[in-house]
Amino acid sequence: MRGSTATSLLALLLVASSTVAMRTVQLNTTFKVDISLDPEHRFDEVCKAFPNFAKDAKAYAEQFLPKAAIPVVDVLVDAIDTVLGERGKEMKGYAKCTGLDLGTLVALNYAYELRRLGPAAPNTTTPGDYHGMCTSIVAQQEDGTMVHGRNMDWNLDNAMRPYTILVDFYDGDKHLFQGITFVGFIGLITAYKPGQFSMSMDAREEGGAIAGDFLQMIFKGGVETSYAGRVIMQEATDYESARTLASTISLAAPIYIIMAGSQPGEGCVVTRDRDAPVDVWDLSATGSWYLIETNYDHWQPAPAGDDRRDYGIKHMDAVGQDKISIDTLFDVMSMYPTMNNNTEYTTVFAPAKSYFAGYVRYTN
Repeated sequence: MRGSTATSLLALLLVASSTVAMRTVQLNTTFKVDISLDPEHRFDEVCKAFPNFAKDAKAYAEQFLPKAAIPVVDVLVDAIDTVLGERGKEMKGYAKCTGLDLGTLVALNYAYELRRLGPAAPNTTTPGDYHGMCTSIVAQQEDGTMVHGRNMDWNLDNAMRPYTILVDFYDGDKHLFQGITFVGFIGLITAYKPGQFSMSMDAREEGGAIAGDFLQMIFKGGVETSYAGRVIMQEATDYESARTLASTISLAAPIYIIMAGSQPGEGCVVTRDRDAPVDVWDLSATGSWYLIETNYDHWQPAPAGDDRRDYGIKHMDAVGQDKISIDTLFDVMSMYPTMNNNTEYTTVFAPAKSYFAGYVRYTN
């Protein structure tokens, strides 16, 4: 077992807080999405709560959407009914009820697949101007309880961060799962099924080559990343079925899928290419009490300019298994550079306890 004292943890927290200052707001309002409704009306409740979204999203897209993405988005919009089917109808309905033009809303939903057309990710160990990465940690407490922390890093400015929301997905009266996402998105990459499992997705290979992503989607049925997360949450009933689906679903782009279950040892990182898993890293096979995934294959060294992994390892070791909990995991997720100026939100889960909390981070 690796561990340290509360004093060393406090020292690390003091170092972190002196390096990056963020204002943190816990999300308390949850919006209902009922998949038994017509696709065009499933997100109406969200739309009513955010009357300024279209204006703010348009301004954001004009600033950050790569100009080279526009022809790709135009193709998607033209083929939305034939290629996207029901999820295309959801996007149409979402665009209509928010007042945002369909092209911009589609572009936002494909932000991950389009990101290669934008600027490259900079150094995050010493902060840069743009980053689109994440950190996920799965850990086992001494009593066997699994906890799961996740930081979502993207290039959203403070004006867009209030559009981070909690959503409860239902099928009629049946509750399916809960997640955290952004207004305008029909999918989600951070979610949990109470009492069963939690899931987060981290970028791999900066989303992959764009031509390969869209050829996979059009000709092989590859699902865009954010919607793939929703498919896993809707179809899987427990940790094992979620792990299997994460390994087999056809994806439009490479990704890491990180999961925690409700039983001791149920934790994994599924490293995915578009068609198949490259690796499935199971906590139960490591001899360790935690796994940490940033945005690089875990068997390869992290680059010196973005070494959030090794900092995260040092912070987890400073806590130790005997002191890891929902609260101390949140503390680790709040340390620099795991948390940085590009961290939009932090979530912590304990699936067996049906615990999930989401926090929006604002730069000062």
